[in-house]
Amino acid sequence: MQNKIIEIKKLNYSYPDKTPALSNINLEVYEGQSVGIIGPNGAGKTTLLLHLNGILQGQGSVKICGMQINKADLPKIRSKVGLIFQDPDSQLFMPTVFDDVAFGPINMDMPKEKIPALIEKALNEVDMLKAKDKLAHHLSFGEKKRVSIATVLSMKPEILDMDEPTSNLDPKHRRKLINFIKDSKLTKIIATHDLELVLEVCQQVIILDKGIIVSQGNTKDILSDKTLLEAHDLEMPFSLQ
Repeated sequence: MQNKIIEIKKLNYSYPDKTPALSNINLEVYEGQSVGIIGPNGAGKTTLLLHLNGILQGQGSVKICGMQINKADLPKIRSKVGLIFQDPDSQLFMPTVFDDVAFGPINMDMPKEKIPALIEKALNEVDMLKAKDKLAHHLSFGEKKRVSIATVLSMKPEILDMDEPTSNLDPKHRRKLINFIKDSKLTKIIATHDLELVLEVCQQVIILDKGIIVSQGNTKDILSDKTLLEAHDLEMPFSLQ
């Protein structure tokens, strides 16, 4: 039997102005699963992702790898959950690409002699090894996006927590990223508007709207339900039409 790697019970969260962002979220994700989180703008998708490594902490229970998110376990949890932001400029801040990708392993106290190989492997996986000595702010948005994914892969997480991973990628690198996600044995939580990506890589999908899980189940079943999708400002993927 697969291990339960994420367990959320009765999670509620409101923004500082008291606007509800998540309401009574219950979710179980098992080791190796890929789960898509879809919904209209403002549905709460990013807010939910930010609870998986404790950046946000609402009311309710969030367990990662059996550990309750709390101050004592937060460093350990963050070593297991690799968060990839929608905007790569939120993730890249060091002088060079190499330094950005090295930052995580260094701060996790990984053996220094192993770090160069981890960096090379992570950059290879996103086809950015050639840019390792470049300044990140000189790269295109799509290239920055790929480097930001490498900064997470270099830390060897167990869960990839991905916010719009394919946005602004050209077709070649979108395809490479999809193939990487499909081949990866890691658990993936993917918040996205790219429903073709979800159809191709996710076994389960959640529709989130106004902070509420309105539907959850097999990806193809949900993405084939035109009436359900349109009720939440979504369109059936072209490949299913």
